[in-house]
Amino acid sequence: MVVYPYLLNSGFSLYDEILNPYPPALILILSTFSKIFGYLPKPYEMLTWAIIISTDFLIYKISHKLSRSLKLASLSLLFFIFFSIPFGINGLWFDLIQTPLILISFYFFYQYLQLKKIEYLSTALILSIVAFYIKQQVLPFLLIIIFFPVLFRKVSKKHVLKVLSFTLLFFILLLASHVIIFYKLKSLNDFIFWVFVFPFTKAPRMPGYADFLSLKQLTIVLSLFVIFIPIIFTKVKRDFKMIIITAIATTTFAYPRFDYFHLIPTLALLSIVSGQNINFIKRSSSLIKLVVLIAIVNLMVFSFRNYSKDFRKETRFFEKEIFSTAKILNIYTPKSHPIYIQNGPDQLFPLANRLPPKPWADEFPWYLEIKGVQEKIIEGLELSKPSFIVYQPYSEGQKYDLGVYKPHKLSGYLDKNYQDFSKISDNLILKTKK
Repeated sequence: MVVYPYLLNSGFSLYDEILNPYPPALILILSTFSKIFGYLPKPYEMLTWAIIISTDFLIYKISHKLSRSLKLASLSLLFFIFFSIPFGINGLWFDLIQTPLILISFYFFYQYLQLKKIEYLSTALILSIVAFYIKQQVLPFLLIIIFFPVLFRKVSKKHVLKVLSFTLLFFILLLASHVIIFYKLKSLNDFIFWVFVFPFTKAPRMPGYADFLSLKQLTIVLSLFVIFIPIIFTKVKRDFKMIIITAIATTTFAYPRFDYFHLIPTLALLSIVSGQNINFIKRSSSLIKLVVLIAIVNLMVFSFRNYSKDFRKETRFFEKEIFSTAKILNIYTPKSHPIYIQNGPDQLFPLANRLPPKPWADEFPWYLEIKGVQEKIIEGLELSKPSFIVYQPYSEGQKYDLGVYKPHKLSGYLDKNYQDFSKISDNLILKTKK
């Protein structure tokens, strides 16, 4: 969220010189944001809070529209606020940015199901497509909005197909604009590979990428959905149950590399009906009440542990040690010379105002184990000949774990050409050319 915009603003081009698997929309927005506000944490924290507050507002308004009760809408908001923090909402990431779009899109989709106004479906689809161009994992959510009206609703298929044709055209026009831009930038093949081929066909099979739920994490996710069992087993309109169904679809945002923050859109959708769910719980059988109570207790224990663990922690990735290391780099390394960060914190680039050789990629196995990527980075090192390397020693553990993974060709080249110069922090070493 900081390094990509910094490199883009420093003359790097997306996909051929900045290897990343995300559509360009958010990175371009953040590059403009950082031109105005810089690369220190505070402006990004304010931006994150602005998005969180917008999400809170939308949950309250949508819940109020559905329940027509200030009390139930307030309870929905409190449910989201309490559980979203342990789920990692306090971090700027693609899933957080998408959440307001997903909420508004779902609201118009729900209104379409209620009122049969075709313009509501059109609006929902367009917002979903915009979300897709922020991060591709929104696809299952988009597919529900596309296929549910055609397969399960007694509506005019002719009108629905007309809307689908229009939104498909919108999708194609957006794609065509991207194709033209990256063709002119001579990086079209890289754009297609990293945005479409890599995430849908390569990434799930790359070493180290898949990180499925642990048993503990699975119990937390299941507990979240178990709370809403009363809605499934109560006689309510199918449209209302669609909220739960859609939330289940958004859990794929966390596949196959699980983390709780990927479930922020899921939590937001469920929160819309969490206030009303209280009434359904009251009308449920004793057995369902007991199961829901166990799920709530499990989620509460999980949440309080996270609150106590994270209380007064420094901003992640921008701890005091990182800032002091950036100052040391400013002293030791000339600004005009590129530096390479090996297995270390890339946020040092914007903080120290230094640049890496081109092309640049995070040292993740799912990037560097792609055929030819390490060779390209070595070519960049040969061409730019950086005088210094910031090196963090590799940890012990599974071969492809982050911090443990040692790219064979790249690390071999660096070991051959660079030697230790000075220790610049507790876990970072500055290397210089032999």
